[in-house]
Amino acid sequence: MHNVFRTELETLVQKPSLAWETKDWQTLQEMGIESHQKEIVEMSRKASEVHMIEEELGKEGDRWLRQEMKYEAYQDTDMLVLVGTEGLQNHVESSMAVLDTLLVNKYLGRLKTPVLKQMELVTRLGDILEHWVDSQAKWVYPQNIFASDIKKQLRK
Repeated sequence: MHNVFRTELETLVQKPSLAWETKDWQTLQEMGIESHQKEIVEMSRKASEVHMIEEELGKEGDRWLRQEMKYEAYQDTDMLVLVGTEGLQNHVESSMAVLDTLLVNKYLGRLKTPVLKQMELVTRLGDILEHWVDSQAKWVYPQNIFASDIKKQLRK
């Protein structure tokens, strides 16, 4: 049980620092825990949602750690260009969709800051990728034009 929810539950039943792992059902009944069923169900729902948010945030971070940028030599040069950017761009979009979904979860609470930080990072990565692809395209286009002109002139 998450410490935040343990503290909430102890406050609810007015029994601080309970050794929850050693309590059996009869002892919990004697403490009057059944009279707090509605609140306990809501706490359980909240704890499950918070756990799901933590898990999804961790998975999203792990997915980014496994992403690779692939480079290939440009034509017959020693220059490298970024390839396979569609996959990276799709990953940025899917990450933003997941993080947007987490951000509207009503149980987000204390996890809002980490979700916003991850959104900021993904947004920044998306911007960098967009500028990279744009710059690379602007470099490759004249490269093709001038490279063929230079080759023709060298042959003469």
